[in-house]
Amino acid sequence: MAYLAAESRAIDQPRGTQPCNIVLVVDDEDGIRAFVTAALRQAGFETAAAGDGREALETFHAIADRVVLVVLDVGLPGLSAAQVLRAMRAARPTLPALIISGYAAESARAAFQSLDRTAFLRKPFSIATLQAEVARMLATP
Repeated sequence: MAYLAAESRAIDQPRGTQPCNIVLVVDDEDGIRAFVTAALRQAGFETAAAGDGREALETFHAIADRVVLVVLDVGLPGLSAAQVLRAMRAARPTLPALIISGYAAESARAAFQSLDRTAFLRKPFSIATLQAEVARMLATP
């Protein structure tokens, strides 16, 4: 496992390899963050994880050129998901984002639906649903 500045921002990857095709997973719930990370690793992706908006931006800026997609929970403490996505897209305007939420699904979806390269998944979702949506998003030019 390679590490960035802090242990909580670890990039899960096979030993001795350079991370590429990283999916950044941002969720304040440890269990959901672990579930999403494991599902994406099972699908062959490298992952980086963050538990809040500030940590997400720190992690993103350290590896921005290698992040292929961000999975972003709507209900983050501190910086909002919209603020985090806006900051990431200032650096990478075409960065795909998969927004996840278990709260007020329709209002959360409405807040992000006008953004390009953005999709929404309502919690709870299955491993297969998550993997299929990530694959669909990354296959879209």
